[in-house]
Amino acid sequence: MNFYYYAPGGTSAKNLRHWLQVIDSHEIRQFDYGEEKNMEIYQQKLPPLYELNQLKTIEFDIFVTISDEDPYCIPEDYETIFSHIKKARIYKKEINGYNHNAYIWGKNAHIELYGDIYNFLLE
Repeated sequence: MNFYYYAPGGTSAKNLRHWLQVIDSHEIRQFDYGEEKNMEIYQQKLPPLYELNQLKTIEFDIFVTISDEDPYCIPEDYETIFSHIKKARIYKKEINGYNHNAYIWGKNAHIELYGDIYNFLLE
């Protein structure tokens, strides 16, 4: 069976379209269905912006992996989100040389990453 038969595992085409909308618009909005359906769903032509300021009040833990070779998660993007998160315990693990899929399928991900995730979850 071809690997790409299963990709993108764990997500949907709609989710990928939404990420492309965010990238194209440089705004973090809800899903854009087009003006007509947006009016039906949101009662406005453009989908509403997400209220990132609400992240300042949410308390949660987050483990983030970062790499210089991941084209989908660039420093400007995650730093923008992190600037809104105030009460979270954030652990950033940098593994340079990894691409977006290497966190799961990398030959040494179990050595470079999984132990840190395990320990983070135990804390």
